[in-house]
Amino acid sequence: SREIDKQAVDYATQRINGYLESNLLTKQKDVVSLKSNLSNLLSLPDLDVDHLINDRKKLIQRIIDEQDYDLGVRTFNCKALIGTIPVIIERDYRSKVFVMIDKHPEVLEALREKYFSKVPQGEINEF
Repeated sequence: SREIDKQAVDYATQRINGYLESNLLTKQKDVVSLKSNLSNLLSLPDLDVDHLINDRKKLIQRIIDEQDYDLGVRTFNCKALIGTIPVIIERDYRSKVFVMIDKHPEVLEALREKYFSKVPQGEINEF
């Protein structure tokens, strides 16, 4: 579906951007070294777009087939669905999200890092 394709492309883009940010080129002595370093960086398997997209599509399909809500919440990137899910899919969705966050502290940590990393520590109340 179009939404699965969009999710897969978004995921691949985020992974590639993260990889490139973590592997910036270092200062080189000459043009040949620079070109070689860049070529090596771009040929690594972490940048295989087809592989990233196909793996993500398979994961999304597995989530759908198995109706794995916990994995779906951690995987699916569509903030617009937050208001729709309780009405269409799951009436108790909000509670399930909090249970899932409680079971998976890495999700809470990712939320803190993503949305509260620039807030001075003394001003953040535990949630």
